Amino acid sequence: MGLKHRWSIESLSDALLKSEKREFEAARAGRIHLGLIFPAPYALGISNLGFQTVHRIAASTPDIGVERFFIPLQTGVPHPPPYYSFESKRPLGDFDVLAFSLSFEGDFHAIAAVLGPLGIPVLAEERRRKRFPLLLAGGAAVGSNPAALSRIFDILVPGEAETVLPDLLKRFLSEGVEAGTAADLPGVWAPAYHSAPNPPRPPHDVASEPAYAHIISEKNVFGGAALFEIMRGCPRACAFCLARVLYYPARPVPTKRLVEWLDQRPETTELGLVAPSLFDHPELISILELLAGRGIRLRNSSVKWEALSDQILGLLAKCGPRALTLAPETGSLRLRADMSKPLSEERFFATLDRIWHHGFESVKLYFMIGLPEETDADLEETAAFIAGIADKTPSGKSLSATFSGFVPKGGTAWQDCSALPATEFKRKFALLRSVLKHSVPRLSARFESPEDIVQQAYLAKVGPELADTLNEEAHAWRRSGRFQNRAWESDF
Repeated sequence: MGLKHRWSIESLSDALLKSEKREFEAARAGRIHLGLIFPAPYALGISNLGFQTVHRIAASTPDIGVERFFIPLQTGVPHPPPYYSFESKRPLGDFDVLAFSLSFEGDFHAIAAVLGPLGIPVLAEERRRKRFPLLLAGGAAVGSNPAALSRIFDILVPGEAETVLPDLLKRFLSEGVEAGTAADLPGVWAPAYHSAPNPPRPPHDVASEPAYAHIISEKNVFGGAALFEIMRGCPRACAFCLARVLYYPARPVPTKRLVEWLDQRPETTELGLVAPSLFDHPELISILELLAGRGIRLRNSSVKWEALSDQILGLLAKCGPRALTLAPETGSLRLRADMSKPLSEERFFATLDRIWHHGFESVKLYFMIGLPEETDADLEETAAFIAGIADKTPSGKSLSATFSGFVPKGGTAWQDCSALPATEFKRKFALLRSVLKHSVPRLSARFESPEDIVQQAYLAKVGPELADTLNEEAHAWRRSGRFQNRAWESDF
């Protein structure tokens, strides 16, 4: 990295550090130095409660020094090596443990982008413990497909960090930073010692110890709001979704616990409530009444249309959101039944009428294309469904739609289904564009990249052979010295 580039990165990281409000200062030095890596821009990383939870646990463990690293720091800003920690600008290769937080399959490519320039071999078999940091990984993508990473990482944590990390760090402190010292712990997988992950501990008690953001930045994707996990897991059983699989059973945090948390933070004026399905919380009305009564603005937009009674919409309106996001997934009655997400169109349109009546200004719709057994007739049903919504959208209100591609995820009901090739996604998207252009000309539509969909599908199912691919990428990365900064986007 030239002096100009290093100055640019350090200036940006310093500005981001100054944007933070931290409940406590984490120790940067200790007997063990842990580098916590988030392979996406700062705005996403600081908004990720899993990443924040791991940081808080490490920072709360005596004799552990922890620092963060985001790559890239900001979308569109080059982040060439050498790499330095976010806080103290310590060289990343000097840490005893490098812990990757991997939320999405697409994050796997960042493994090579980080390790390659550091000169750390991707293949675990090529690393000598005394020379290189121990590599640790956790997050939803690890829980979904740990086998893909089994030849790369010394330790994988496929489950919840709260049930594993405290004992893992204590074991490192007492017996040394080696995969073998922790290989027998519940919820841990040390691939060099075992062929599969150890059985997990019971699910974390989120009602007693909820996840939250102990670091709040005005640069987070919730507009600088405080963040609190109000429910972990999802009570629904959608055929394509990982939330129920990874975080079963669904565990709502009682309203009284949220009250206690807010009482300890009286300065809170804006709040993002994190949950796969907030509007399935059994105490939703009490939560909204609490926020409305305290004048706290709710920064969530994604809602379950079935829950939007006049009472709930009235409370939502008092909490500040002016835009709502709904996810019908498809306009096909047959496919909605297949995915265990039935929808009564009569009730749906009645709900839309209520949304507009309560003064909301815009609605964003999410649809999934390439579902199993999907036909062109199903796509035409989707287009007709959207046209019906547009007809019910009053003048002056905003309507938009996002179209993503179906990716089969391990452990879901549709895990054995196949994803379409990129050419077929392109054809289907082109068909939808053509039909919508004539039927809903004013619709603002966004389509996911077909190439990205296919890459996600590959990474969701690939096995240990991924290590060879990433090893080649790391060598190529090391030769080129250029970080491929994809266009991360947020829909919060």
